[in-house]
Amino acid sequence: MRTAHAFGSRSRDNNDTWNNFHWRISSPSTKDFELCYAVRFLERNNRGGSDAWSLRQVGVYQRICSSTNVASWIILQFSQLIKNALADKLKVVSADDAVRAQRHSLLHLAVLGASIRNWDEYIDYQTTELFKMERKAQYADLDEYSAFDYQVAFADRQKVQIQRSKLITARAVIESSIVLGQRMQSLYKNERLLSVEMSDAILLEFDDYIHEVTYYKGILLDLIERSNETASLLSNILDYRTSKSTLSIAQQGELEGKLAQKDSINIKALTVVATLYLPASLLAGIFSSNLVQARPADYNDGPTRFVVARDFWKFIVVLVPMVVGTFAVVGIFQRFSKRSHEHDLEKAGTGEEDLEKHGSLRDYLGYLRGLLKKKK
Repeated sequence: MRTAHAFGSRSRDNNDTWNNFHWRISSPSTKDFELCYAVRFLERNNRGGSDAWSLRQVGVYQRICSSTNVASWIILQFSQLIKNALADKLKVVSADDAVRAQRHSLLHLAVLGASIRNWDEYIDYQTTELFKMERKAQYADLDEYSAFDYQVAFADRQKVQIQRSKLITARAVIESSIVLGQRMQSLYKNERLLSVEMSDAILLEFDDYIHEVTYYKGILLDLIERSNETASLLSNILDYRTSKSTLSIAQQGELEGKLAQKDSINIKALTVVATLYLPASLLAGIFSSNLVQARPADYNDGPTRFVVARDFWKFIVVLVPMVVGTFAVVGIFQRFSKRSHEHDLEKAGTGEEDLEKHGSLRDYLGYLRGLLKKKK
């Protein structure tokens, strides 16, 4: 039942790679034999792109009647790959009477052999994809960017991680296949289910299967190790470029700060100069107008004296309200800015503990304003 449940509906891939291998003598009197397992393998899905391979599984159940040596088979998700392998093996079995007696074990070997038929192609595919990422990581220029350089992005790091996850799943499938071959070989060897004539040949085929799958496992372990190193190198490259960009931005900000400081000093100097010349400008404006006139003391060429015009009081009357109005506008603007800042602080929210500490919202705002003045 557990083997059958593994083929239930699902909405996503899982990493369950257990082979569900079970066997038993169903009846002590008749010694009928039952065997079931699930074999998983990789197959092209014809979707193309970066996800060209999918994990498939086939469930196998066999019941052998010991008296007649007739077997009943149930195969779940009978793939075309397994179907072709069994068809070819049945042709070989039917041609020889000695082989026909051992057809049950040979058919299981056909299923196992078909399940690893695509591993060479799959490993070549993963090796090629990993090699592309390795070249990016090994030959990308850290400091200079050009049209001929490898463009390293965070998407490359994600791609390597996805490939690493697939390789780990493939390794689990391989390990499950190794255990399945070992347990099946042990079953046929210890339970004496093989004839003397064919025993050595069939057990040798199990050995060949186990050694081949073990070889694929070694290659996958090497690919996983290479993917770990590539992912680490890509991460280091991205971290280096990010830190360098941050440093460049900080240096640029520091340079802009120095320029702003120089501009502030220049503006301050100009303000001081303008302030020093302001009284002189005022006097020049007054003496250049008709409010103050230079006349000789006598109507001859005697000494000159300054005479204030009769309407000078009008200038005073106009000047004083303008000065008062200017200071009033500046004061209103400052008060508006202050209230706007207090409103922003109030909108940002205050904690209940702070309100209790300072008594009221107004007192708390006064406390914040005091902190701002200290910082300045």
